[in-house]
Amino acid sequence: MTTPDAPEPSAPFAEQLAYLIALLRQAPEREDEVCRAVESLAARVAREPAVVEAGIENTWALDGDPLKERLLVRGVDAIRVRAGAPAPELLALVKALADDTAPIPSTAAVQVELVPAPAAARPSAPVVPPPLSPLPPAQQVPRARPGDRLAELLESVLRDLGAKLGEGRYHPALHDAQAALRLLPGLSEETRRTFAIALRRLLAPPVLQALIEQAYRIPEEQPRTVEVLRFAGAGGAELALEILRGSDTLGPRGFLLDALSGMPEALPLLLPLFQSDRWFDLWLAAELAGRLGRAEAVPHLVRLLGHGDERVRHAAVDALGRFRDRSVVEPLRRALGHPSPATRARAGG
Repeated sequence: MTTPDAPEPSAPFAEQLAYLIALLRQAPEREDEVCRAVESLAARVAREPAVVEAGIENTWALDGDPLKERLLVRGVDAIRVRAGAPAPELLALVKALADDTAPIPSTAAVQVELVPAPAAARPSAPVVPPPLSPLPPAQQVPRARPGDRLAELLESVLRDLGAKLGEGRYHPALHDAQAALRLLPGLSEETRRTFAIALRRLLAPPVLQALIEQAYRIPEEQPRTVEVLRFAGAGGAELALEILRGSDTLGPRGFLLDALSGMPEALPLLLPLFQSDRWFDLWLAAELAGRLGRAEAVPHLVRLLGHGDERVRHAAVDALGRFRDRSVVEPLRRALGHPSPATRARAGG
């Protein structure tokens, strides 16, 4: 992994901050470059303040923005830097953001606003289920037919996965689960179905919960966790949605939204949310419905265009804008005449 090129001294504060975080994560031994980057960052705010916001409610727009993704992973909602903020305080903040577990400092000159998240969702205080009681291998994993080398390899991987789960070693278990997923497509249909059932049995709800908790602590494993959750099907979708509904912000749980976005089986779980009184339930339902792109959700999204909460209206506008269907043209046209200037601007964006 290569670090990005150093930005110009006149580059925006956020761009310089992102570069310094990447440098500390990927090449902390390059101390001279780190010192120069810190000095440049301090010079950028020597005479004027700076604000960086994570955009919790707009994660649909975060693809390709490493800084905002890192803020979300660390549960940071906003950073407010006063003019003249000293370099040591800026460096302390950047070091904390570059780390996956270090406490994030907040001072009078460098103020950090954290996302309020329930204790169960904080990456700093995970609740990991105890190790599973391993079942006899014969009850967990089918036997491969003699001579079927691919099936024999998959059998070995699943047996190792069962052993790792029994020991509570969820990190290597996650890698085993992904390896099994990559092997399944090469099997014959009948054999693939048999081993897929065995893999889903191993990925029981307590295991999925443990893998999710692990992903809070190790953000680099979130894409792998997403892949496993999607394979888990309805059970994985139900668990991910339940966790997301536990708070009115995404924070470090944003990767679960990505998981659900690739799970068509999540749609039936979303439809009841459109009747909720909570704005976040409605925002979540609209965001996921737009990502899934299923026509069944369009009437519900159209109804939300008249909701009293602007965040809900914006989510509905964004979701409908993702559909390539004539049925959404008229509702979006009507949104252009909404009394709220912000909603009109959103619909015309």
